[in-house]
Amino acid sequence: MDSKKQFPKDYRFMFERLREKAGFIDETICRVGEVLIDKHSLEEPSGFGPAMNEAFPTIGRVCCDSEGRLNANSLLLQGTQDLSRGRSLPLDVSQVKEYSLFPGQVIHSSITNPSGTKLVSHSITSDASPKLAPFSTRLRNDDTMHLVVASGPYTTSDNLAYEPFKDLLDYIGKTRPHLVILCGPFVDSKQSQIDECNTNGESFDDIFNRLLKMLNDLLQDLTGTQIILQPSTRDVHHRFIYPTPEFKIDSPRIMSVPDPAILNIDGILIGMTSTDVLFHLGKEEICFPPRSGDRIRRLATHLLQQQSFYPLYPPSEEMNIDFEQLESLGQLDVQPHILITPSDLMHFFKDINGGLVLNPSRLSKGANGGVFARLAVQGSSKNEIKPSKQIVGEIVRI
Repeated sequence: MDSKKQFPKDYRFMFERLREKAGFIDETICRVGEVLIDKHSLEEPSGFGPAMNEAFPTIGRVCCDSEGRLNANSLLLQGTQDLSRGRSLPLDVSQVKEYSLFPGQVIHSSITNPSGTKLVSHSITSDASPKLAPFSTRLRNDDTMHLVVASGPYTTSDNLAYEPFKDLLDYIGKTRPHLVILCGPFVDSKQSQIDECNTNGESFDDIFNRLLKMLNDLLQDLTGTQIILQPSTRDVHHRFIYPTPEFKIDSPRIMSVPDPAILNIDGILIGMTSTDVLFHLGKEEICFPPRSGDRIRRLATHLLQQQSFYPLYPPSEEMNIDFEQLESLGQLDVQPHILITPSDLMHFFKDINGGLVLNPSRLSKGANGGVFARLAVQGSSKNEIKPSKQIVGEIVRI
């Protein structure tokens, strides 16, 4: 088991300059724009400074002209520094038959600029999806890897007894999966008692250590089970920056990974983020025709099409993002076989471009227990086979 990208050990955050953030945005436009051009054999882009009645190609980043929600009348397109000097102009999409847009999205568009002050789009291309990783798993045809995937909160909103967490451990003890993936938050800043610091004398670290002890006690009776923990920016005892560094855990069979992360487990690539990026995107995205297609699939597809675990910009108000680290750690330059995106939205399994995208939802919902996911991955000796065809999944209610 190994991680594709290593988190820096000397990770210092809150030292980011505005010029560095602007450079990240410009580099993102150029990088994704180049992929769009190569993938779809599009024309090389031009800048959109002077007025021009003839259609010409350009690339840019979708923006909103105010602090409110994006709509068809508030669209802006920000160009690159090289082509358009970073200029932003209003974008008219009334001529486009179909689109799905959100702030931060990089697009290639055929536009006119009749007045020099407003762009009129005639086509939009935004699919820069990377290739699906070859399914070269080390599992043989008759081998099956069993996984359990759950996401916090792990206790109900009215107490800190962690009863749903205990029920999950009982299930793991009975079914003995090969791999258990637990996404944060573990000590949830939104839980009512934690929010009020009413923890009966326990520190936040004490609460987390109590959960670790329960996991270690469980592993004493299990052989062949590995547990992976991923923190969340909502973990009140941990760093509240995204990307989030891993927990410091001293246990041979409990591994912690940063958020986001891509793991290689016996040749199976698993991408995972505990941040609710789907919910954040869902609040900002606009599409035409309205209410067309599968909204959940479309939101999940945006991550792959923009090659990013968090393509939304500006980010949600509850997010603190270090964009320098996001550039190096948050890119999806290859599509993993399994992409785990926990969300408050309805749980789902989606076959997208031959890979599986999974929302295990939450282990607790308010004062009640929630759900988690169980997967079985069947080995294959054929590299060209679609990973989603080798995976069976179910949602289990706690």
